[in-house]
Amino acid sequence: MEGTLSIMVGGEPTDFTAALPVLKAVGRTIVHVGPSWRGSDREGSQPAAGPIGLVAEAIVFLEAHGVSATTALEVLRGGLAGSTVLDRKGATMVARDLSGRGDAPPARPGE
Repeated sequence: MEGTLSIMVGGEPTDFTAALPVLKAVGRTIVHVGPSWRGSDREGSQPAAGPIGLVAEAIVFLEAHGVSATTALEVLRGGLAGSTVLDRKGATMVARDLSGRGDAPPARPGE
């Protein structure tokens, strides 16, 4: 394990900016998520974000708690949920693109 953190911070923007140098010493992804206590109530999204369905649920969960979908994606990418799934499908999840189109290779004849 790398030993770096993905940190969601609640509080005033000026306090976040002042604390940023210290947070950067221990974390790689550091995101201001809103007013005080908003970091802790979003922590619950991080462990659930493994398989693609749970990643989508984590984005919806964070949005329901006032985090924009774009910020939610940034937070999830910085933690253990960061994956090829998020890199390839994150934008379509945020856009609610349910068309099924994507970067999957075309099916081979006979499949």
